[in-house]
Amino acid sequence: MIAEERAARSARLHELLQNDDVKDAISSVEADLIASWRSCFDAAERDRLWHTLQAFGLLTSKLTNWSTSDLAGVRKGR
Repeated sequence: MIAEERAARSARLHELLQNDDVKDAISSVEADLIASWRSCFDAAERDRLWHTLQAFGLLTSKLTNWSTSDLAGVRKGR
């Protein structure tokens, strides 16, 4: 991916992640997963919910990282 493409992706993601509806959706999904995990008594299901929560966290972390670091790298001339 060339620098201009990374910068455009970064700007799109930054705008998306600043949207209040998207923020609410992310918070809601995370809260629902945590509530389900906490209230689950089946070990296998609880483990599945834990892994789902971890994967969701990795996804949101990656999107946040891409929304800032790609644009910062372009500004630095990478």
